[in-house]
Amino acid sequence: MLHNEFKLVPFNSQGYYSIKNDFTINDAKYSPVIKMEAEGTLLVAAYYADKYQCVISRPADISVDELAKLNSEERRFHYLTDWEFVDNILDLLKPARETHDQEYREAFILGPGTAHNIPVIYLREKGEEAILYANTLAIHTASCIPEFSDTLKRKHNINVYVVEETRQADIYSCGVDALAFAKDAVAINKRNGKYRIENLLTQLKARATRYNNYYSVRLPNELLKTAQISKFVDLHQENNSKKIHKNETLAEFRKRYTYENVEMGQQF
Repeated sequence: MLHNEFKLVPFNSQGYYSIKNDFTINDAKYSPVIKMEAEGTLLVAAYYADKYQCVISRPADISVDELAKLNSEERRFHYLTDWEFVDNILDLLKPARETHDQEYREAFILGPGTAHNIPVIYLREKGEEAILYANTLAIHTASCIPEFSDTLKRKHNINVYVVEETRQADIYSCGVDALAFAKDAVAINKRNGKYRIENLLTQLKARATRYNNYYSVRLPNELLKTAQISKFVDLHQENNSKKIHKNETLAEFRKRYTYENVEMGQQF
């Protein structure tokens, strides 16, 4: 019998992610954290797209074909930040808005490979459109929100829902959070073809407070997995025992994956 020999090639993480010591964490045991690089974000997003049939985009100021001609260091300067996304939002949303499905979602990750990553979710349920802006560092990092919210509502009847509280405690975890948040928000269940979080827009509307031109919102339990600040979780979590991951409740999930009482030092 002939045996084929396969030689495993070690994965070189350079350009995909790096391990950083975080000066905001006093206890060295918890200090090494993962910082996602642009190529790592692209790789994980492609994996999620295959596994969960979800659409996760990384908006850029040049075409996909032009991006492909650049090396990873050059590409990262072309991915859009929040202000650039807002300035081009109607063009960026055009392909999603032109889909004919009554139910449709697409996640955008702003700034992969830069200092800060932000997940933004486009939702359409029963023909109603909305944007969920879920910055881990809250609305104070995006003074552009009121202006673009007003434009989307007045001209296109798209409401903007904003997470106003900070959920990130360290420096580097925004990249990991953006990927996990985006995946959970737009993932599809292979068995029934429905979104894993059903009726997400309906849930957001039920837990939203309107301001002049946007809505401040509380997140459902499924989107609280990666929150690093317990006060944030306490404020947002729903008072129910629904299962959010492999037959676990939010409390059970966080108990298994979360370090408690981590002492934080200097904040950014």
